[in-house]
Amino acid sequence: MIKIKRFNKTGNEEFENKIEELCSVGKKNKLESTKVQKLLKQIIELSKNVSKVETVEQADEIEQKSFKDRHELGVYLFNKLSKCDFAKINNDVNLWNWLTAFYIKNVFSGRATEIVRFIYKKRFFQGKRHLIRTPWILVATNPTQVESLKFCLSTPTHQGSNMCEQFISRMDLWKNPSVVQLCYDLYFDPVAGKQRKGADNHRKIKDDNGTEYNQKGVLYPRLYKDILILSKNKDVWDLSPSEINSEIKDEFGIWKDIDARSGNKSEKKKNPPWTRNELSICLWFYHKEDKEEILGEVGEVHSSISSAIKLLKNEHGENFDPNDNFRNPTGVWRKLRNFAALDKSISNEKFQDDHFSNLDQEVFRRYEDKKNFNDLSTVVKVISEKNNLNLIK
Repeated sequence: MIKIKRFNKTGNEEFENKIEELCSVGKKNKLESTKVQKLLKQIIELSKNVSKVETVEQADEIEQKSFKDRHELGVYLFNKLSKCDFAKINNDVNLWNWLTAFYIKNVFSGRATEIVRFIYKKRFFQGKRHLIRTPWILVATNPTQVESLKFCLSTPTHQGSNMCEQFISRMDLWKNPSVVQLCYDLYFDPVAGKQRKGADNHRKIKDDNGTEYNQKGVLYPRLYKDILILSKNKDVWDLSPSEINSEIKDEFGIWKDIDARSGNKSEKKKNPPWTRNELSICLWFYHKEDKEEILGEVGEVHSSISSAIKLLKNEHGENFDPNDNFRNPTGVWRKLRNFAALDKSISNEKFQDDHFSNLDQEVFRRYEDKKNFNDLSTVVKVISEKNNLNLIK
């Protein structure tokens, strides 16, 4: 273990010279070559040369170790630097260069030899590509969304990614915790532990007529543009991930069925349309519960409705095999927001989702007024007794 250091002026100059030499030699020689290995060793030794460094007093001790990916590296550095003044270390060139020297074997693979990946530059266009500082700044800026950052930091420590570069290039995205969570929900495959295939494809595609267009649903420019458009009418910083998701185009739903490795759509069946009985239960809760509670964040009430609906017998046939997300709390929440879009008493668009079906509209109109609530309760009571739901005693 060693206390975190920073290069002094002489040490930093020597480091930059060594990195330039390493990148030059690395282009012509393999990683395991004597020349490359000698330079790597010299850089590590430089990081431990007491005449070339100075201690960062408030920082913790670190050790030379391997990291699963850039996410693990970013979290590790965030914890070790958490006691330091953010303003002082954020753009401390000599600190980030020292950390690069200390972990040079983690970030230099011989494949990518661009100097800006190893020598930190304050200019944003160059600084965002730094392999050590970038994962730290993302974690440090989003301490409540650390897990969500995996969508752009799941690559090895020596490998940058288009997704990470697209994301950190736009402060409207990476400095908003709700957007970070939304990106994780859209673009990260938790089973594979990596970004969904093609989610970072910003290149234009030509159709049969030669017209160029961007791949639907990608982070940049599609999601970024939707966020900018949304910000003109609403305070995006005050919206939850689910609220932002309800406002952006339907095209972003494609990632639910995209495999992280192949980019092919899975064979998972789509959920069937909502039935009249399911809608009746949902609408009964809609009229009964507090509107801000059921139309705001997904919570316990949505879980209760979800559990009740899943207990309905033979609603979709005896051989129906539901998906894992069948009538889940989020799906219930969306359906309630469909009703809100039909409700004349709800004027706040942030509580509404106008993607309702004809049957949604029919059921809602039938029991729209409070005077019809007793009729709806009677219907739900029959459904409840038939399926042992115990909704109305």
